[in-house]
Amino acid sequence: MCGESLTFVEGYLAIDDQQQPAKGLVDLRNDIKQFYRIKFQLRPVGLELVDRGGWTYFCTFESCRCREDVFKALFQMPIHNSIYWAHVTPFRSTKRLRQSLTKKWLRGALSNFEYLIELNALAGRTFNDVTQYPVFPWVLADYTSETLDLTKDSTYRDLSKPMGGLGAKRADQFKDRYAAMSSDGFDGSPAFHYGTHYSCSAYVTYYLLRLEPFASMAQELQYVSENLHSWIDLIFGYKQRGQEAVNALNVFMHMTYEGTVWYSLSLIIHPLLREATMAQIENFGQTPSKLFNSPHPARKVPQLQVHSSLSTLLTHAQDLRGAGVLVPPRFKKAIDWGTGSVALRSVKPKAALLVCVESCHLSAVTCGAVSADGLTFVSGGDDAVVNILECTKVHGERVLTHKGKLTGTLVGITFGNNEDTL
Repeated sequence: MCGESLTFVEGYLAIDDQQQPAKGLVDLRNDIKQFYRIKFQLRPVGLELVDRGGWTYFCTFESCRCREDVFKALFQMPIHNSIYWAHVTPFRSTKRLRQSLTKKWLRGALSNFEYLIELNALAGRTFNDVTQYPVFPWVLADYTSETLDLTKDSTYRDLSKPMGGLGAKRADQFKDRYAAMSSDGFDGSPAFHYGTHYSCSAYVTYYLLRLEPFASMAQELQYVSENLHSWIDLIFGYKQRGQEAVNALNVFMHMTYEGTVWYSLSLIIHPLLREATMAQIENFGQTPSKLFNSPHPARKVPQLQVHSSLSTLLTHAQDLRGAGVLVPPRFKKAIDWGTGSVALRSVKPKAALLVCVESCHLSAVTCGAVSADGLTFVSGGDDAVVNILECTKVHGERVLTHKGKLTGTLVGITFGNNEDTL
């Protein structure tokens, strides 16, 4: 969202936007979920805020110092729904958040896609700026086979090399270019391997490059999981710049990197040269911010040890349809069901099991409903049986008593608002 002006006032974000007058004030303490540092025209002056409803506020400031003052103020403010202020794991810095995300990914708590989305956000990439769109690896190499075999390593590209380094012939061409530019000086500009970038506004807007479903599936498989750290080193890590980037054949034009141009823009006096520099930044690619200064740890995908036969594992595969419903009027208990059984549990603490009725149905329980007073529960299953259970207290203990059943029926189970009906 782009407002005409944004003003931070005592815990609120005031928006002056003629197109969206309804979004006049945003309660930072209760509405904001995430906020990130964002570059704007390669200058560290942007800040992106995301609220619980999915609205995004892209703010630009006059200077980096002004942006940092607001960023620090947001960290100090008790924003209750922010990922930085979670009650279990409070993150008071982006560094700690990044470290936590890496640990989650390494142990399998985050998928490759989820982890890359978070790294892109921390590196200043956003879906709301086509010049800094999130970047993902090109993982497949086989585009000739009629059937794609995702179990073969040869199906995937070498993630330790940039796209220009795939193939000895291409790699030699870019090495020769860099060597020639280094020796000749190339009009005083730093040498580079590639004159184009892997992400720019034209690719996003006109080529419409997106993750295809088969690419998303391949991105989560074992080969990519075990080698993704190498690609992260190139894009977000220690091989992004410096001698390591030269060795990895990973150097782009100097104007694509953060911190190489923005400070000198004010020194460019000639308006045409300044305009050309800005056009270069906005149209020909921007490299993400560097997140890691050392090699990214590799993710070890654990091998699943199967101690049962495959037939045992798949015997009831189609019956796993567990579901549940809260019990009115206080909604402190829940009734859930699965393969033939019905259970009554307390919602807190830790969903403790209170009572379970086994073998209500000969197959999976497919649906259920509870009456408005919470005393009657009706379940239906694939066996064409409708069971009626009564929830009562006996000597202070909750019990589910089987009151009857209807067989050979195919009707659905619903409860009316005024009176219970079947």
